[in-house]
Amino acid sequence: MQPDYMQSLNREQLKRKEQRPGINREIESFERSFRMLDSLPDIMNVTDEPQLTHDLYGVGSKDTDEFARKCLLTLTGNRG
Repeated sequence: MQPDYMQSLNREQLKRKEQRPGINREIESFERSFRMLDSLPDIMNVTDEPQLTHDLYGVGSKDTDEFARKCLLTLTGNRG
């Protein structure tokens, strides 16, 4: 679902129901969470790393691929 569409649905729901204290904060929290989750593919992308780095970490090897990707994510996350 698109964030703008979700936001419009949230606002319509807010208009229809009796307003609860803190509902705006809840809506904002859900929208922030969606934006964060939506950005995960960009954050978790290790394809920009040189092939040599992939080889050294063991990306692509059956026995080490999962662990190697986690290590690269940690490395690239610390650069930002």
